[in-house]
Amino acid sequence: VVQWVENPAEAAAVLSRLSEENILLAGDYRNLPHYAPLLRKDHLFCRIVPTVEALDLAKKIGVPETHIVAAHGPYTRAFNSAVFDMLGIDVLVIRDVALDGGLAECVIPALERQIHVMMVRGEGRAIPQNSKVPRMQPNAPADIFIAHFLIFRRFAR
Repeated sequence: VVQWVENPAEAAAVLSRLSEENILLAGDYRNLPHYAPLLRKDHLFCRIVPTVEALDLAKKIGVPETHIVAAHGPYTRAFNSAVFDMLGIDVLVIRDVALDGGLAECVIPALERQIHVMMVRGEGRAIPQNSKVPRMQPNAPADIFIAHFLIFRRFAR
């Protein structure tokens, strides 16, 4: 399932209704404060760049060190797969601006694992209408979905 949301605040509101799902935030670390209310749950993880600024912000809002994946991209499918498996991720939150650098490498292994993907719209981009968003057919390879998605995004700009 791929769910589109308008911004990080909307994503946080949707995520607040979840109870036991393990969530991986793989977007811009500067948006972490939007997700701070979710930290009372022990199911929130974040993937951030290992800079002093990013790590300080994560610490400031209360992300436990054991819930931080600090690494520089680009992230491979194997890396993302390992992170999803190790943390038992149920929901992935990612920005659609990753389209130009790493979106497929992150989303394909997520969809292969039946992980719910929450796509946060990049600034200045429209959310595709549900009727026009390519849907992954049951048992279809995730690569096919991503190929359709990439083509759709190119022409939807």
